Amino acid sequence: MRSWKVLILLPSLLVLLPSGRALEAAPELKSWIGSAYALPGEESELWLTVTSDSRPAARPVVPETEHLTFKFINDPILPSSTSKRTYTYRYAVLSYREGSHVIPSFSLTHKGTILRSQPLRFNVASLPDRAWFEYKVHNETCKLATIISLSPGKHFEGESIPAEVKVYFPARFKIDKATIAELDQEGVAAKRFDASGIIPWQREVVTKVRLKQENYHGLTYRSTITPLQAGPASIGPGRARLSLLARVSNRGFTDTIPIPMELPVPRLSFPVLPLPRPSPEGFQNAIGSFTLSAKANTSGLNGTDPIAVHLSITGTGNLDTLKAPAFTGTNDDWKSYPPHRLPR
Repeated sequence: MRSWKVLILLPSLLVLLPSGRALEAAPELKSWIGSAYALPGEESELWLTVTSDSRPAARPVVPETEHLTFKFINDPILPSSTSKRTYTYRYAVLSYREGSHVIPSFSLTHKGTILRSQPLRFNVASLPDRAWFEYKVHNETCKLATIISLSPGKHFEGESIPAEVKVYFPARFKIDKATIAELDQEGVAAKRFDASGIIPWQREVVTKVRLKQENYHGLTYRSTITPLQAGPASIGPGRARLSLLARVSNRGFTDTIPIPMELPVPRLSFPVLPLPRPSPEGFQNAIGSFTLSAKANTSGLNGTDPIAVHLSITGTGNLDTLKAPAFTGTNDDWKSYPPHRLPR
């Protein structure tokens, strides 16, 4: 199952009622989690954004939760267009309790409307001893760690599973650049593990954690894997590519130089279950847990005006390949047009 909740706007169904008008776009409070898999006490970044022609009067309201801690970082303003800006709220989120957590919705009152972010999944698990290894960074031997993480629970054939490769290195080193992690695949199809961040305007996703009595950073490579059939499956082993900046001394002068690295990533094996049979009526390969919501502006109706119905699906699973829900109205009362997928 997907560990972090993603909002996807499925196609709008244009329908002709006896009267109606198109729905105007409204501001949304969007949310992103830098890394959905963390160690106990590891800080991952949470971003909330709203794009508008005016700044909200106050910060979002932080939800109450028992085992998650949120730390406000800052609230930069980012350009969006000549008339609108993106107002951003950065938080660090962490938990010391192992298990699968849900980051509840944040709320923000803007222009008299309460906006709510989509909930996100946040998984916490300890780092196994086998993840550690020694690696020479320039002339210094350091302890590094790499791990592949999938959402906990059962996995089914055809399910889209968010996956992360995480590299942990001492915080005294800074990232020069990071590209991809190349992994072997058995019984799965996988997109490229990419170090570019899912958080907008941020090149890499870096976390903070205390390990072995030292400050460490975690670098995240993200992907989605899909089991091809029931039975055993695995991802890895492989290599994660990056370069770190190291300070070196030469004849009394100190300089910072990039150190290219290809770090080993261990294999992760897991079982894949077949889909339950028989398939439910109307099944169109939607595998996961989803919530469907709809909105339409039906005020001020005029005869034969079109209504844009916006269908939104949130959840965990193969959101990228979902088909639009079938329109079940009768031709005598409705005229429908082909759906159109909206950008995320």
